[in-house]
Amino acid sequence: MLIDNYLLEELVTFAECKTLSKTAAALNVTQPSITRGLSKLESDLGVKLFERDKNRLRLTKTGELAVSEAKQLLESNHRFVTSIQAYAKQQETPVICTTAPGPFYILDKIDLQAEQLPEDQVETTLLEHRAGIVLTSQEIFTDAIESLYLGSERLFVNINKFHSLASKKSVSFRELAGLSFVVLDKIGIWSKIIQTEIPEAKFLYQANETAFQEIIENSAFPYFSTNFTVDSGVRAFNDDRVLIPIKDESATLDFYSAYLKTQKKQMTPYIKEIIREWPSVS
Repeated sequence: MLIDNYLLEELVTFAECKTLSKTAAALNVTQPSITRGLSKLESDLGVKLFERDKNRLRLTKTGELAVSEAKQLLESNHRFVTSIQAYAKQQETPVICTTAPGPFYILDKIDLQAEQLPEDQVETTLLEHRAGIVLTSQEIFTDAIESLYLGSERLFVNINKFHSLASKKSVSFRELAGLSFVVLDKIGIWSKIIQTEIPEAKFLYQANETAFQEIIENSAFPYFSTNFTVDSGVRAFNDDRVLIPIKDESATLDFYSAYLKTQKKQMTPYIKEIIREWPSVS
């Protein structure tokens, strides 16, 4: 027996609203319509879902179980619809996600739609068809997902030309100890790295890129770049800081394109294009 979705929605909404009138208002239907729907659901299931007192309707224990199961069915149906719709959309041009902001520079250049994603959501995002490719610092191989090496991202520090470190060809994280840096909010895994590796440093995080740029132009605070920003020529308008590579091993991250094995053929041309545009780390 198949139960109509609208009956499950009425049951779940009644459990949340507690009364027929509030349920009807929440679903934008009439109260008699809700009464008929809940009665039909009981009849279709052949069980008692409600205790009916004068002017009051209450869920039985069986009704409470039905609510719990109905919520799971509705959520499963929603996932089904969104997953199929997302998959169909990706057959035209795939959505690409990245766990660090640097790759946006090349994704924009080759006109691919991109979104930023936390590292812990990579596999779920692929399995639910919310992205065709995820650029990540994780090398992933599972029954459903595989990954291909793209290239590396290297961290640089931009430091005032009068600072004692400015004459160095490279610096270590430890040499940057105690400094205050202006940093953009959404830098993915780099945020954890700089906070872990630089002793006693302060980080002035900025959510707005314009504000970040203004602080750079009107202060002497150091800030970070990677080979993506260096390669793209992105620099502050008034910036005469010295660009110095950071030599620690943790200042260079390998990146991979993760994708579903079943979609390898469709994704390969896009991955090859990303590899061609990936900047050198030198």
